[in-house]
Amino acid sequence: MMGNTANAVRTPRLITLLGSDPAMRLRLRRLSLAAATSLFLYLLAAFAAWRGLLPGLPSESIALEIGLPVIATYWAIRSGFSLRFADPSLTMPQMLCATLVCMHLAYHGETARGAFLMIYMLIAVFGIFRLQARQFLLVGSVAAISYAVIIALTLRRPGSTMNLTVELIQWLVLVFLCPWFAFVGGYISMARARLRESNQQLAKAMQDIGAAMRVIQDQATHDELTGIHNRRFIMEAIHTEKSRAERTGEQFCVLLLDLDHFKRINDQFGHLAGDQTLIAISQTVARDMRAMDCFGRYGGEEFLLLMPRTMQAGAQNGAERMRVRISGTEFDHVEPGLRVTVSIGVAQWSTGESAEQLIARADQALYSAKAEGRNRVCAAAPRGAAIQ
Repeated sequence: MMGNTANAVRTPRLITLLGSDPAMRLRLRRLSLAAATSLFLYLLAAFAAWRGLLPGLPSESIALEIGLPVIATYWAIRSGFSLRFADPSLTMPQMLCATLVCMHLAYHGETARGAFLMIYMLIAVFGIFRLQARQFLLVGSVAAISYAVIIALTLRRPGSTMNLTVELIQWLVLVFLCPWFAFVGGYISMARARLRESNQQLAKAMQDIGAAMRVIQDQATHDELTGIHNRRFIMEAIHTEKSRAERTGEQFCVLLLDLDHFKRINDQFGHLAGDQTLIAISQTVARDMRAMDCFGRYGGEEFLLLMPRTMQAGAQNGAERMRVRISGTEFDHVEPGLRVTVSIGVAQWSTGESAEQLIARADQALYSAKAEGRNRVCAAAPRGAAIQ
């Protein structure tokens, strides 16, 4: 419990410090690495100043010189100001500031100059994954020019003990490293750009595949004409409901609907009107069914409705409401004044009965509704009994 409370306290503090935006948090985590490097640089410079290797530079001045760029960068990222720039992480400005700080310390720490030059190498590594080749060349040029100025100023300093040969060798190393880092950084940036482009293409391909799979799945489970479920899906739904009913002991019913005199519609108005009638009937039934019900086209002008957790009396009442609504609807959008009736067979599942046997009983009930004059609902008797 105490651990959860501590985590809850740390989380708001972390959000306050780093923000809630994932991109901003990533940029500030990168800044934390730069801050750790700056802390190491300060400790190194403070130790050098304590040992008298940085004459004229008090530790307070060193702390301000090293810490101020870090604080300014944190404010720019945390406030969102850095979003105005192409690189919101401000990698290049950070590297330029750090480079100038290193060169300033190298100028004052004549005998410890090599240590600060090594820190510059660490600074250059930070830009490998972010900067382009021309940006690396700019940062490297600033370092090389700054070090050349240091050499010139140190030579003019009274009593200087500079070894010009050593300094020139170190300067040549800086000059060589500049294009080397530019080449490596540019290569990595180009590779990252290609990888990002490949990832985008892959993501688009995955979206296209997902869309295609959804279309295939829809075509596999839905009737092409009416848009409702097809025979395969409704049969799988009945098998699933049968398995559930066997576990729970609940009952369910199926309704088999058939359009009366559908052939007359095709013959009198054409097959297009017949198709539109099937669509209209399916939409009418779908509007009246419950959310748990499953409705599909069984074949031709026959439809099958699965009603889970329903006894036969409730299924008959629902079927009668559907029959009345359909018979009382004028399908003017198909043909002016067109009215359609349906006959419905209802069957309640019996324990031990297969899905095929259940549908066969519903079909027998539908046959009875047709034989009795159509436009009516008939219910199947339990297995082994006569149809009611």
